[in-house]
Amino acid sequence: MSHPPDENRRRIGGTATAAACLLLLAGFAALSWSAARTKCPTFDEPLNTVGAWMILHEGDWRVHPDHPALWQYWSALPNGPSALRPEHRIPAWDQMLQNLWVRYLWAAEMLFEQPGVDAERVVERSRFMMLLVAVALGCLMARWAWELAGPIASMVALAFFALDPNFLGHASLVKNDVALAFSALLLMHALWRLGREVTPGRALVAALVFAAGFGVKFSALLFLPLAALILIARAILPVPWIFFGRNLARRGPRLLAGALLLVVFLGAAWGVIWAAYRFRFAPTRDPEVRLDTGYLLDRMRRNHLEIERLAGAGTRPADQAEIAAWRPEPLLRSVLWAERNRILPQAWLYGVVYSCEGLQRREGFLLGEHRLTGWWYYLPMACLFKTPLATLAAGLAAAIAGLLVLRRSWRSWRPGEEWWSVTCLVLPFVVFWTSLMISHVSLGLRHALTVYPYAFIALGVVAAGTRALQSRPGRTILAVVLAGLLIETLAAFPDYIAFFNAVFRPSRIALLGDSNLDWGQDLKPLAAWQRRNHDRLLYLAYFGQADPAYYGITYRKLPTASTGEPGTEMPTRREPAVIAVSATHLQAIYIHDPRLAAFYGDLLRRRPLAVFGGTIYVFDNDAVAAAGGATAGRP
Repeated sequence: MSHPPDENRRRIGGTATAAACLLLLAGFAALSWSAARTKCPTFDEPLNTVGAWMILHEGDWRVHPDHPALWQYWSALPNGPSALRPEHRIPAWDQMLQNLWVRYLWAAEMLFEQPGVDAERVVERSRFMMLLVAVALGCLMARWAWELAGPIASMVALAFFALDPNFLGHASLVKNDVALAFSALLLMHALWRLGREVTPGRALVAALVFAAGFGVKFSALLFLPLAALILIARAILPVPWIFFGRNLARRGPRLLAGALLLVVFLGAAWGVIWAAYRFRFAPTRDPEVRLDTGYLLDRMRRNHLEIERLAGAGTRPADQAEIAAWRPEPLLRSVLWAERNRILPQAWLYGVVYSCEGLQRREGFLLGEHRLTGWWYYLPMACLFKTPLATLAAGLAAAIAGLLVLRRSWRSWRPGEEWWSVTCLVLPFVVFWTSLMISHVSLGLRHALTVYPYAFIALGVVAAGTRALQSRPGRTILAVVLAGLLIETLAAFPDYIAFFNAVFRPSRIALLGDSNLDWGQDLKPLAAWQRRNHDRLLYLAYFGQADPAYYGITYRKLPTASTGEPGTEMPTRREPAVIAVSATHLQAIYIHDPRLAAFYGDLLRRRPLAVFGGTIYVFDNDAVAAAGGATAGRP
């Protein structure tokens, strides 16, 4: 049986596009994985890896209640019962129920210092599970773009994702930022399909996807207002809605249908959370053991008063009466009520409180300035600095093209499926973007990875719907943009975590810090350098939880908290040594000792001997001392 020529061309074009998408995904996985293998575990990865293993194999949440259980089960899945050998008979084991910092130290010790534990392999296996999630995110983006505007949209959207250095850098890390982006996009795709027609299968999928988000990251609490807004928007849209076979033509029944779906979603979330925590209220196998929520509340009281003092330029410490007068926000009061009444597992509720405490205050760095409560414009600036130039140019062109199309067709445009699709792309972007801008956390662009997939899909849809691309010049422009993106991305390999676009790369240490630049990932190149220069004495100030000695680095530890810190020492003047310092310490983000901050600030003004991955700066102590630097700690 023969097919018409047009149908054959569409079929061949669809096959070619599918092949191109598969090639893009394979390239993405290869680039991300090979880049990650050049990096040691980042600051959070030892805790995330060990904590997830403890949850999967010992059913104990004390090590890592900071993230929900489903994501941790997934990350720990390839690490069997013998992968780690945790030590329970030390004081830190019980101290973890209260002390937040002890968890980091204990996890790093169990990973890097326990005999018979292959830290690299343990982390690598969990990283592979993260990469699978990132590839699934790319597949979902390609599918939704194809459903919205055809194969060209799919290929363009996927190209911007697969060649994005930020996703490449974070896709293979044991962290749940990319997993949250996948969960959010999966939920929006499920809601988009529900908005077209509600069937039992679609409703079940949407409910399970909604519920699963609460097991990925506590930021998924935003899924509740987001789903409510989406369902309200669908009810208001003056288009009939097929609901289990019934045509809901009036707004009232559509609002009632949306409310019913939301109740089902909440019921599913409640059940999934209990199942993920093994239907157990206690965070450990001992039913009498509890995580100390009161300790977190005390921290929040002190944080609140410290922030108020800073806002009023006061320096007097808070007294006990002021601390006792502080009252939790409504969300926290609800969580505490749920804990008292055992509505949800205590470890999950503790994680919510922990997240709220982290949102109160966090040391941030932007354009050389330090703040505890962040900047509302931090996210736009981070996007400007760390988004590839080709993507920025394409986004600007797509916005202009979209506005021109909207202007031409505004009068003749009638509400319909197009409006529903636009709503499902724009509303989550706005909700996530707004929540990040008003938060007090100014840590890294990784928190904004939830918004990028909607922008990439929109780029694909606009590209597919632009008449200019039907001409040879239009296709040439698109090819040039994608080629520019490819060149900028390949040039940054393997330093994708520390990626800044070509305009801002030369001054990146003065622009942003923490996971935007230095997340403790570059011990491996420092170790390779020391093997080539084994006769040089090394002083090291490292920002991270990986063990430098595990990578064969021999060093004397520089202070990173205050001068005179136990177990540390400073180089003497003219001592034949080199000084290696992580960018985070050079920026003095977490250093509150003015004298030590000045020590590293003076180093930052000197020309480094070498820079590894953009994150570890090496200075010649002789040269710095000769220039009159402050590095000489003793005469």
